[in-house]
Amino acid sequence: MISLFIDVVSNNLMVALINDKGSVYSLKIETNDSKYASDLIVPKIEKLLLDNNLEYAQLDNVFSVVGPGNYTNIRTGIAITKGISISRNIPAFGITQHELIARTHNRNNFYNSYLMILVPSNNGDFYCQNFSISGSKEKNPDILNVNEAFDQIQQDNPNVIDTSNELLKHAIKKNINLEKLESNYIIDEKNLSELQSITNTQQQLVQPIYVRDPNVKKYKKKKIYE
Repeated sequence: MISLFIDVVSNNLMVALINDKGSVYSLKIETNDSKYASDLIVPKIEKLLLDNNLEYAQLDNVFSVVGPGNYTNIRTGIAITKGISISRNIPAFGITQHELIARTHNRNNFYNSYLMILVPSNNGDFYCQNFSISGSKEKNPDILNVNEAFDQIQQDNPNVIDTSNELLKHAIKKNINLEKLESNYIIDEKNLSELQSITNTQQQLVQPIYVRDPNVKKYKKKKIYE
């Protein structure tokens, strides 16, 4: 079985191939000021397939990170995932940034508590989701400001993963010791083989997860002549 993994949402932009032996072959998506990650997905997928002497017809399923994060990248990643799924008649699966981290993180480093995963949002807030030590989610993604995050950490003393260093910077300013914090966390690519365990019951999850509503204003007609 060969799975295609597409991630243009997290801080570790990539496309990857995962086989049923647990081997992972990946290509990073490097962006600059003139190109967005969403513009580079298809060329990267085609290069990845070519490098591994594969064709789209040999894919058995496709995964996509569905949010939360940049709205344009979320929509583009899902559109390409569904396009491949429909054209090749193969299953498509969606996974959030938080679920991806929970599934691929090395749990041997956990203390006896739950896992709190923080992904930076706008205005200094965080997208937050909690998971048990086994990796099962305890609640849906939510938005917390810095003070709310600190309150929860001080109350429950969870294991904390922050994909940025924002929480650490605030902790230093407030002189708070966060001994269970992993900052600037990047997913370990070799652990992407854990995605093979996702079942068909999650196929319907290939829908965007925004948490915060997209900033889209409804068009209002204006009179040209007044």
